[in-house]
Amino acid sequence: MFINKTQEKSMKESELLKSATDYLSYLENMGKLVWFRNNSFQGRILRGDKSVGYIKNAKRGMPDLIVFTKYGYLCLEAKSRTGKQSENQKAFQKKIELLNGRYFIFKSFEELEREIRASI
Repeated sequence: MFINKTQEKSMKESELLKSATDYLSYLENMGKLVWFRNNSFQGRILRGDKSVGYIKNAKRGMPDLIVFTKYGYLCLEAKSRTGKQSENQKAFQKKIELLNGRYFIFKSFEELEREIRASI
């Protein structure tokens, strides 16, 4: 639908996330869910010492995507085939799960699609 199997095998995390946001936008336009992208770049600043810094808009460890459906919410974290969660991400996942929230790590578009279909 949004990517083919050959593309998926060598997909970078950023490309996987782009496919995910395209898919979620499609489903949102159909009225099936609402979602937002977390941890997205907000801006660059020049510090007094002339070094460059970045303005962040989220806490460390927050998932890439949060999806709301009529059944609740789902935190989604995109990872490449070899990608691993940071310690901050693991801690955030634990907090969500202690509150009976759902947290899902996807390493392929197919995994994402399967999880979303089960959630809507």
